[in-house]
Amino acid sequence: MSQKSKFMLGSIIIASSFVVSHATYAASDANNTQTPQAVTTVTAIVGAQQPDIAAQKAKAEAEKIAAKKSTQARALAIALKAVELAKIEAAEAADKTQALINPLGAATSVQPNFMAYADFPKIAFNPIKPNKNPLTVYKLHNIVHTLPALDGLTRQNLKKLAKSASVIDGVKIWKAERKTLQRKLILNNYKSFWFTDSVLNMSKAQEIVATVENAENFGLRPARYKLAELKQLIAAASTKIDPAWMQIPGSAEKLKQLAKDEALSKLALNHAKLEMALSHVAFAYSRHASAGQTIPSSVDRNNDVHPEATPAAMILNNIKMLSKPGELQSWLEAQNPQSPQFKALLAEFKKQSNISPEEIEQAIIVSAGRSLKAGIKSKRVIKLAMRLEQLGFYKKTADATYPEVANADIIASVKAYQQDNDLFVDGIAGVNTLNAMNYQKPNYLKTLLVNLERQRWMPHDRGYKHVLVNQAEFRVRVYEDTKVTHSARVVIGKNKHQTPIFYNKIRTVVVNPYWNIPASIIYNEMRNKINTDPTYLARNNYQVSGNINWSKANRRYVPFSIRQKPGASNALGRVKFLFPNRHSIYMHDTPSKSLFARASRAFSHGCVRVQNPELLALNLMGWSQEKYDGLVSAGKNRHFALKTKIPVYMTYMTANMNEQGEISYFRDIYNRDAAVARALGVKDILLKIAEKHKISSLKTVMISSK
Repeated sequence: MSQKSKFMLGSIIIASSFVVSHATYAASDANNTQTPQAVTTVTAIVGAQQPDIAAQKAKAEAEKIAAKKSTQARALAIALKAVELAKIEAAEAADKTQALINPLGAATSVQPNFMAYADFPKIAFNPIKPNKNPLTVYKLHNIVHTLPALDGLTRQNLKKLAKSASVIDGVKIWKAERKTLQRKLILNNYKSFWFTDSVLNMSKAQEIVATVENAENFGLRPARYKLAELKQLIAAASTKIDPAWMQIPGSAEKLKQLAKDEALSKLALNHAKLEMALSHVAFAYSRHASAGQTIPSSVDRNNDVHPEATPAAMILNNIKMLSKPGELQSWLEAQNPQSPQFKALLAEFKKQSNISPEEIEQAIIVSAGRSLKAGIKSKRVIKLAMRLEQLGFYKKTADATYPEVANADIIASVKAYQQDNDLFVDGIAGVNTLNAMNYQKPNYLKTLLVNLERQRWMPHDRGYKHVLVNQAEFRVRVYEDTKVTHSARVVIGKNKHQTPIFYNKIRTVVVNPYWNIPASIIYNEMRNKINTDPTYLARNNYQVSGNINWSKANRRYVPFSIRQKPGASNALGRVKFLFPNRHSIYMHDTPSKSLFARASRAFSHGCVRVQNPELLALNLMGWSQEKYDGLVSAGKNRHFALKTKIPVYMTYMTANMNEQGEISYFRDIYNRDAAVARALGVKDILLKIAEKHKISSLKTVMISSK
C-alpha cells in the first residue's frame, strides 16, 4: 500500500473512532438539515459507542477504495457508510442524540463544561448531496467563541505561531517537524498538548526542564535549548487566572471585546509561546539525542550518512500519552543510542570528566624533537621516563634518578606503551608515540564528545549480523548481535584519496575478480608506463577494450577501458565484497600483504583492503575452507549473491569500545575530529567542566587543543 493510501487509511480509522463529543457538532449540523442519511450516520457513531467495530469495518471498506487510488475525501465518505453498517440500535441512538443536541449556533443552550472541553474534530459530517464533497472542515474561527476566552485566544495565537520555526531564539526546529506540529494542531483545532483547561501541566513542563539540565550527562550541550528563556515562559504561565477569562463569549464580537483586556491577551500569548517552546525543545532534544547535533555532510565532505531522528509525530504522541511522573523524561533520554559502544563511550566521558587540578598542572609533556631511540642521550629522555611513569608504564627505584640515556628499561616501557595503545611497536619514541603520550584529559574529553556524536549518526538498529569498518583503527569486525565473530586489519585510502563514511549492505562476494581500472588511475598513474613500455600491459595481465587514444582523455574520462584479469597479481587479490554505493568503494584482497604489518595503514585509492579476506568470505557466505580454496584454484571469475544482505558500516571512530569492553583511542589520521568538535561547541563544554572543577590552568589547555 502506498504512503498516500496509508495516510488515508489512518485518517479513516481516526474519523470512525469519534464518539459522543466528537460527533456532537456533526450531529447538530445534520439535525439542522433534517437529512435522514446524515442523521443516521452520525447517530450510529454516538449511539453505538463501539469505535473498534466501526474502525474494523471502515478499514475493510477503505482498503478497497485505497486500492482504486481514491481521494481521501471519497475514502472518508465510504468510512461513514461503513460506520452506518455497524450501527447498533440506531433508533435508540437517534432518540438519545436528539435529547442531547441543539443547533450549533445556540451555544448558550449547551452545557458550558461540555462545550469548553470537547476535543473538536477536524471533520464535520455534512449532508451528502449529489456531486458534492460530503465532508467539510470546522475552521477555528467558527468555534473559537464557544471556548473559554483564555483558551480561545491562546488557540488563535497558536495558529499564528505554528508557522514559525522558532519561538525562542536559538531553538530552531526543522521544516518536517514544524509541518508535523502544525498538522497535529490543525487536526485538533489547536488544542494544547501541554495545558489542560488553560492550566499548564507543570509536571510535564518540569520534566522537559530536567531533561535539558541533565543533557550534559549524555554529551549534549544544555545551552542549545535556552533553558533560561524556557523557565521564564513557565514562570509567566503560572499567573493566576481571572475567573472572567474562563467565561465562554458565545460570539466572535464578544471575544474581540474580551481580547482588549491586556492581561488576558498577554497571558494567552504567553501560553501559546510556551506551548510551542516546550514542543520545540522536545523536538530539538530528541533529534540531537537520536540523530546528532550536526549534519554529517556539513562537517566532513567525505561523510555520506543521513541519520534518522525520532519522528515528530511519535514525540507528540508520547507527550500526550505519557502521564506518570518521570515517564516523559525517561522516554526522551532513551532517544540517545542504546548500543554498547555508545554506553561505553558515555561512561568513559563521565569518568574522564572528573578532572583534578593536579592531573592537569602536574602532567609532564615531552617536547618535540628527534626520535628517542635506544642509546640516545638527552634531557628529553628524563621527561620521557617521567611521563611513562605517570602513565603507569615505567617505575624507577626509590633511590635512583631518571635516566638521561634511553636504556633497555626505557625502550621496554616505550614498547609496552605502544602495544597498549595500538601503535607500531618498535621501542622508538617518535612523533606518533610522543603525540599519544602527551594527550591529556581535555583531549580525551574532546575525542569522546566527537565520537559520541558519530555514534548518534549510526542507525540505532544495525542489524543482528553486520560488518563494521573503523577507518581510524584500520580494522574490520563482523558482529552478531554484540559479539565479534571476526576481526581483521585493513588498509584504507591515503590522505588524498580518503575512504568516505557511509552505510550500505553487502550483496555479492566475487571470487577471482577482474579489476576494472578507474579513468583517474589510467590517466594519472598508468599513462606514462603504457607510453614508454610496450610490454607493460601484457606483463601485468591487462586487457584493453577499444583503441588507446590520449587526445581526448583526462583524469575523469578515457575513451577506452582497461581491466586486469583474475590471478595472483590482480590488484584486488582473490576475492572482493560488493555493496553498491555512489563512491565505488568496496572491500577486497590484495597482493601487497606487507602493508598489514604497518601501524598506520592508509595506502589505497579509497577502497578497503582486508587482511586474510578468505576468513571474511567464509564468515559471510558460510563456506568451508575447502570450498573456498576450490573456487580460487579454479581461476574462474564467479559472483555469489548473499542469501541475506548484510549491513556494512564504513565508520571513522577515533575512540571506540574494544572486545574487552574498554575504550581505545586512535590517531585522527584524516584530521576529521576538529571540524566536528567546532560544530558541537566542544570548547564551551570543556570550559564548563573546567569551571565546575575550578581548574583555571585547564582553560589554556582546552583552548589550545585542536
